[in-house]
Amino acid sequence: MSTTQQPPGGPSNKAPAPQVQSLSLGQKWTTALQKVRRPVQSSIVQVAMLAARNPWMTIAIACLLSVGLVVIGLFTNITFESDDGVLFTPFNAIPSDHQKWINEESDFPALLREQNILMHNKGANIMEDCRGCVSKAFDVLETLEGLEGFGAICQTSKTNDPSCPWSGITQFFNNSRQVYEDANFQSNEDCLAALSIPFFPNGELVLTTKIFGFPTFDEATSIMTSAQSIFFIMGFPPDEDIEDAVVDLETKAIDALVEVAEKWEKDGTSPFTILEQFNESSFPLEFGRGFLQNIPFLAAAFTLMSVFTAAIFFSRDPVQSRMVVGLGATVTVTLAMAAG
Repeated sequence: MSTTQQPPGGPSNKAPAPQVQSLSLGQKWTTALQKVRRPVQSSIVQVAMLAARNPWMTIAIACLLSVGLVVIGLFTNITFESDDGVLFTPFNAIPSDHQKWINEESDFPALLREQNILMHNKGANIMEDCRGCVSKAFDVLETLEGLEGFGAICQTSKTNDPSCPWSGITQFFNNSRQVYEDANFQSNEDCLAALSIPFFPNGELVLTTKIFGFPTFDEATSIMTSAQSIFFIMGFPPDEDIEDAVVDLETKAIDALVEVAEKWEKDGTSPFTILEQFNESSFPLEFGRGFLQNIPFLAAAFTLMSVFTAAIFFSRDPVQSRMVVGLGATVTVTLAMAAG
């Protein structure tokens, strides 16, 4: 009779120890994400359960919070930004830092706020009626000088200049219509000769290309024969203490010059009837005008979204219908946009 020899210590009932496998990088990443996600999911579930148990209180709190943020913004630090240098400049852009240093920290004299005006006839020679050009140039100058608040603002210039700097063909006549009328030019050639001298009456050098666009001259007499456009620049003071008043003046200048251009177009008494203009307030004003004009489109878009949501989620079964949920989502998005 044979017997089986048992190992010392008796028979062993223990299972072999499992082998521990190391986790891959992907498994470790998944495990870490699950650990991070778990408390977030738990919080969302708790908030959702609270909102489901107290729907009206949740809606009231959301509406009050959104409207409250809007009201607080209106009475605190809300600003309507329309400066293209701010809107379209990347954050921490180096050129923006340089400009800020030049304008605010360098103590360099601030640049004038220029009112630019261009008169032309779509590339045709506007000097065919030289006297008409000069007369209309005085129309522009007198329109600007006649604006309400013009004298007070220009007297506030830091350079103590009695008037805002002006560049244009009226300088040939000391910016005085009376001087021009006293000249009593009998022909177009006489007028062109007066605009072809190298110096203004005050001794300032005439920079022809700063005043005339694409001028041509007679080689023998050096008298101007043609030009495609006439350019004017008026500089308003950049004093920060009166910036709001200057912006108001620039706004008035835009409106007044638009009226002048419309009058010229109706009269049709000159070879040119087109007046283009631009100043420091042009872009912000146009941006604001475009924004206000688009408000009805925003209201229409909200209405269309609401109708579309109601049509898609509607069901006759009051339990299965999700129309109210869809409308609530649309309203929530609108309130979030209003809250900023």
